Amino acid sequence: MGCSFFYYQGMLKKQLFKQIAWLQSCKAVNTKYPKEFLEHVKSITNKRAKIVIDHILQHGFITTEDLETTYGYSHPPRAARDVREAGIPLETFKAKSKSGKSISAYKFGDVTKLQLNRIA
Repeated sequence: MGCSFFYYQGMLKKQLFKQIAWLQSCKAVNTKYPKEFLEHVKSITNKRAKIVIDHILQHGFITTEDLETTYGYSHPPRAARDVREAGIPLETFKAKSKSGKSISAYKFGDVTKLQLNRIA
């Protein structure tokens, strides 16, 4: 005899709570960025870079899965590279996709390493 419906429902709830806790720990909630950094970020005109930047400002990070499913990019690392080429420091870290695969995620790095001589 197999496991009951309620057993599986309980397992799913535990997984969901773990994912929510992880996301809340990753978000850059109430993060203050220097005025110079925000001005440079807002001056970016490259479409791919702008999407990545806006998503990170709103959510704290962006995953390759977000770039593929939400924004339709077939090569998400290219969008992250556009941000880096614009002089904005970006950190790459590992995250889990909705299917449980290990994927890359991006967030702003050390804002003191901002390169103002690069414009995109």
